[in-house]
Formats: sequence, C-alpha cells, structure tokens
Amino acid sequence: MGPGGSSGTGGSSSSTGGSVLQPEVGISAIQVYNQGVDLMHAKKFAAARVEFEQAIQANPRFAEAHKNLGFTLSQQGPQNYSRALEHYNKAIQLKPKMAETYEYRAMLLSRMGREADAEKDLATLKKLNSKLAGERRT
Repeated sequence: MGPGGSSGTGGSSSSTGGSVLQPEVGISAIQVYNQGVDLMHAKKFAAARVEFEQAIQANPRFAEAHKNLGFTLSQQGPQNYSRALEHYNKAIQLKPKMAETYEYRAMLLSRMGREADAEKDLATLKKLNSKLAGERRT
C-alpha cells in the first residue's frame, strides 16, 4: 500500500489520502510534494523524505506532506519512529478527518508495541472511513 499521490501501489485504493490538495498549499510545495510521492511509490524513501521535508518547509501546514513524511520515515527503520510519529500527529492536528493518517499511525504504533494506542487509531479510522478500515483488517 502506498500513501500519497494519484496512482496507488499495493492493496489500498485510497492513495491520495482522501484529500484534494488545496490551492492555498502553494504551487511550489505541491510540485515538490508530487515528486516525493513518485519517489515514495518507487520505494525510494530517503529521496522522498527530502522532497516532503522541502514541501513542509515551503508550507508548514501541508498536512499531506506531514503524513507522507511520517510514512517515509517509518519505512526507514525504528530509529526514525519517533520523528514519524511527530509528523503523523502534526498531520492529524492540521487535518483531523484525513483517515489514512490514522491508518498509518496505527501501523507505526503497533510496530512500537503500543497496541492500545493503535487500536484507538483504528477505531477512529473506522468512523472516518469504514471501507478503508475494512481493507486494513484483511
């Protein structure tokens, strides 16, 4: 499964995060973000991370970039889990109804051994997007 852009990879068909990038994000931030999404889909997580960091630098309120930065960090090993969690938390703060962020944060929390917190995120995911929650459980 791949979070991010317009063409999904893997099992989830909700790769855009259920979000349309708004004009207020800024064209330069969107361009860099889209490059990051392409790199992420190619599983070039370190390169994608740089692009998402640049998008956030251009617009610190770019929730989708925070979500995908969290994902790329989590894919680069346990030493990055705490930073990944910070970016998931920021994405949720900025866009609390972006369901996929709860899915990805739940996966990270589970990897961190925080099952109770992961279950809370999965419950929120189910409320926001029961179809996505069903895909997650299978």
